[in-house]
Amino acid sequence: MRAKAGDDFNALGLTLKAIVVEAITPSETTAEDLRKMGLIDMQTYTQLQAADAMREAATAPAATWPEPAWASARDWAWAR
Repeated sequence: MRAKAGDDFNALGLTLKAIVVEAITPSETTAEDLRKMGLIDMQTYTQLQAADAMREAATAPAATWPEPAWASARDWAWAR
């Protein structure tokens, strides 16, 4: 990767000293394929699924609960 990117930097007159990869997050299907090939263990795969679920939950709209049919607006005014 460094050699490949280094050529691009050299073309601009720059020298690439280092590349640091902080995190790589595979897609759900890629993670499943990696697990099937034995390249990631079940614990790592489960952690990836949990991270995906938390990301989805954070971007989902908040749930709203309908008022019960037996309650009037006056009864629930204190709860709002």
